[in-house]
Amino acid sequence: MGLRCGIRTTKCQLLVTSLCVMLLGLSIATLSTVTHYGLHFTLISNISLESNSYRVIHHAAFYFGICLSMTLILAALLSSAATVRESQCLTAMGFFCFALAFCGLIPAACWRYMHSTEVEDSVMDVYDLVYEEVRRNASSFRRHELTAIHEAFLCCGKHSPFGDTTNVEHETCPPGQEGDAEQDCLREIHNFLKKHMDFVSTLLGVTIGFMVYGMILTSFLWFSIHFSSNLERKGRYVLREGQSPQLYLRTRKEGATYRAGEHQPTAAARSLLCCALSFVARTPLRSCSASVDKNHPNNPSPADRGKPLQAPPLSAASPGLQSRLQKQIQAWAQ
Repeated sequence: MGLRCGIRTTKCQLLVTSLCVMLLGLSIATLSTVTHYGLHFTLISNISLESNSYRVIHHAAFYFGICLSMTLILAALLSSAATVRESQCLTAMGFFCFALAFCGLIPAACWRYMHSTEVEDSVMDVYDLVYEEVRRNASSFRRHELTAIHEAFLCCGKHSPFGDTTNVEHETCPPGQEGDAEQDCLREIHNFLKKHMDFVSTLLGVTIGFMVYGMILTSFLWFSIHFSSNLERKGRYVLREGQSPQLYLRTRKEGATYRAGEHQPTAAARSLLCCALSFVARTPLRSCSASVDKNHPNNPSPADRGKPLQAPPLSAASPGLQSRLQKQIQAWAQ
């Protein structure tokens, strides 16, 4: 009873966890798409040089996010199916997907905290390169790129502590923002990237927590299903020619066969077996009287022991029981 209650509780928790993991997978896929195709990141990626590391980080983050989101969605689907069907195979596959996502998230989180400023430094280098080239050569093709950066981040050049403004700001800044010290591009880029990376870090931390919780639930459910097989043994009735009905029990765990007579079943159990066989045969079994313990107080009187047991009509049994017993009797007859 306690094991079944534990399985039921685990299944409820795993269903909720699977739903949350599904939402996390969709969120990561959306974030990866926005990061890869967003105006700010696409603009910087197109302007950056081959020697700059931002372009590599930009593409790697997109592919990693898509693969991670697919793994999370697959883990959620497998866990949900395993919860509904109580399948050990599906549970093991769900655990594997959770573990695979966890192994991918740990290096990503470590890289995020060990290289926390690498993305920001790469973007700053791109902006400094474009700004300096435009400042040295006003007719440079970089002028249009600098104007696009200013319009995307709603900023205006780099401002020195002395407040001097070059012609670069006058020619490339959006209208109404020229000379505004609060719209320094370096500060705006820093604030934008800080918000974005903080959101990524939070999403990574939450996902890692759900991966650990999912692995715990799937492993507990797998062991619960495995050990609960001993509590739900399936019986099989075997009728041998010239003998009274014998009951064989086969456990799913060991695949071993045991005769019911070796476990000394009660007279009531033997009588119930004979009645069950009589449902399908539609004829009373005289051998049932031989399997009744004559000294048991609940047995029939000595005058009735030799009489055959009267079988109730077949319609009294459930359709499932009728079908199973009919198939078993046909197998015995063969």
